[in-house]
Amino acid sequence: MGVSLLEEPSTGQVFAYESEGEDSDTEDNIIKPGDHVLLTASTEEDEHSALEVQVYSEETGNLYVHHDIALPSLPLCLAWMDMPPRTAAMSRVSGSADEGHTVGSYCAVGTFEPGIEIWNLDVLDPLEPTATLGGFKEKDKKPGKKPRKRQTIPGSHTDAVLALSWNREHRHVLASGSGDNTVKVWDVTTQQCSATLTHHSDKVQGVAWHPVEATVMATVGYDRVLALLDARAPTKVTRHTIQADPECLLWNPHNPAQILTGSEDGVVCCRDVRRPESPVYSFTAHEKGVSAVSFTPLVPGMLATCSEDKTVKVWDVDAEVPLQVASKAMAVGRLFSLQYDASTAFLLATAGSKGHVALWHSDEDEAISARFSGRVVSEGAAGSGSPAAASPAAGAAPTAAPAEGGALGGFLAGAGAGELQEGLGEPGAAGIGGGGGGAAGGAEGAGDAKKKKKKKKSKKK
Repeated sequence: MGVSLLEEPSTGQVFAYESEGEDSDTEDNIIKPGDHVLLTASTEEDEHSALEVQVYSEETGNLYVHHDIALPSLPLCLAWMDMPPRTAAMSRVSGSADEGHTVGSYCAVGTFEPGIEIWNLDVLDPLEPTATLGGFKEKDKKPGKKPRKRQTIPGSHTDAVLALSWNREHRHVLASGSGDNTVKVWDVTTQQCSATLTHHSDKVQGVAWHPVEATVMATVGYDRVLALLDARAPTKVTRHTIQADPECLLWNPHNPAQILTGSEDGVVCCRDVRRPESPVYSFTAHEKGVSAVSFTPLVPGMLATCSEDKTVKVWDVDAEVPLQVASKAMAVGRLFSLQYDASTAFLLATAGSKGHVALWHSDEDEAISARFSGRVVSEGAAGSGSPAAASPAAGAAPTAAPAEGGALGGFLAGAGAGELQEGLGEPGAAGIGGGGGGAAGGAEGAGDAKKKKKKKKSKKK
């Protein structure tokens, strides 16, 4: 099961929900100011898969499923985005779901299938995705023809989609990593693949646009390579070797020159891309693999990690050496996904193999409160509270100005005028861009199906 926290609603009803079926109770659809919205993906007994919009009310202590969407295949990664997957002309068509809309609430879902489905979260009970990037061609239904191996659409991935990252600066751009060893960059408004990058020699586990430099991307694969590149010069790739198979990838929102990886040997490693020869720090966080890592955008230096050892640990990475401040068994099984809320400094969500989400107000831990309460920055200083994703795991908006010489200090020499430069600014053009966002969390493990809108007490830690 995977989880991603969306930004805190600031006014009344966040989503303009429509229904493709029977009318629903309007009051039940309202998400109040102060509520926290989560996206989760789970599979029950390897059969029923669903994408759920869950709401946590701090006022009542309830965590409940607002609405869910049935998925045709087991989900592996999520990425929230606000860009309608339609061209401007298509959005002007009368009666279309996106008529007149330039901003919405959508979720891209990667599964064991080669296609990437984009679902409209503003619609209750949708029957099909708003758009699909790549995937299989329609089956040949001519009678008497011998069934053939299914063919993929030109430009599609040919294997499972393992990682997604939405570009916040160029909102029409989505990056994906796959078991076919490639990274693809998509224009979601046209559903076309803009570029296919082949710098990995094994499955691509993580993809993350840089939170400040709009054209920079980090990727990591089972070839044990962390790759950094500029989308305008995609053949100029900086590679770094990691010591074990990667599980997650994250930019540091408080120091945009730093990139973190978590791996199956339980190690978290941080590199400064301006001086990548040796890690800034590297430490063993868990006895088992590090499934996800998350920075809270409101507290510099506060990092959370989770693992299949069923625990969440909180670290001070701004100490002289990374220091474990607290550890918590979350009681939802092996942990696959983790994310801090963007608008509340200490609220953390995690999801595990039991198919449940656990929430932790981590400042209730005395050690965490004593260590970090004096570091909390204002919401305005932390930048956007947009959903991050992820990833697998998700990145958060930047909270600090770029370091000397720019966030990356020009670490990619000559990466400024590649053949893919055009198309960075406008949707629908051939070309690629970059920035922000990340996949919102893996969806491994079986989960208990939850009935829509049935309220229950949250697993508040």
